[in-house]
Amino acid sequence: MRPWLRKWAPFVAVLLTTGCSELQIYSPNPRIETPELRGERGVRIQAEAVGTHRFRVTGNAGARPPDAGRPETQGSMGFVPGLHYDPIRPLGLGLEWDTTGQGGAAVVKWQLLGEGVRRARKGNFSLGAYGRAGMGRSSKSGDQKVAFGPGGYAWNGTMSSRYAHTGLSVGYRVEKEILLYGGVAAGWHRIYSRIDQDPARDGSDAGGSYQHTDHGNSRTAGGGILFGWRVVQFFLGGEYTHVRYQRSSPIENAFFRAGIQITPGGSRSE
Repeated sequence: MRPWLRKWAPFVAVLLTTGCSELQIYSPNPRIETPELRGERGVRIQAEAVGTHRFRVTGNAGARPPDAGRPETQGSMGFVPGLHYDPIRPLGLGLEWDTTGQGGAAVVKWQLLGEGVRRARKGNFSLGAYGRAGMGRSSKSGDQKVAFGPGGYAWNGTMSSRYAHTGLSVGYRVEKEILLYGGVAAGWHRIYSRIDQDPARDGSDAGGSYQHTDHGNSRTAGGGILFGWRVVQFFLGGEYTHVRYQRSSPIENAFFRAGIQITPGGSRSE
């Protein structure tokens, strides 16, 4: 092995081993939705990059006992595709898949004022509200209690998240194809973790089960721009989110948001 490889190999190995024993989960932040729906009955297909946060309950779930008393929260990004259906003009119902948080959510949107994206004109004002409820899950297992330690200390960790979001946004069509919008949103989060450790094979440790629950809230403000045509719409935005859990330090992060929405079929507006 070359000298520089020999020097850095232990450091890299520690990082990789420690990462394998981390127990964490991702939960989406409340976000600023575009205030316009489709504008008529039909399907909306959407995919977007969104702001999320990572909740890490422990850096080493194999430690005996695990140190789960100092969880950490950190900002992150996620990708969320979704399928929505607007049964009537002002109402939208949808299902989303959170690829980062390994879960999904149900969404309800209501357009309180203005035309939808397929009927909007220059000078239109719009006002929309939404609610979202979802969940996620993660798991990890191992067979060591310390990095580079011997095996025989089997453990399994699971985490689950529950969240609910609500928000309000307003918009104005500066051109027929351009909507400027902004708003506020709030979220409530619950994180549950469980670490089960088997007795050590050499009899030195009896193992055990460790459970923790944390609750948090989040607030988001931001805005964006939507470039919209009848069938395809693109939106870009910026959001600032504050997240606070009971047992971890609060975080504040700015996020860039981007997405595409497709509104196929339907009748042609006049």
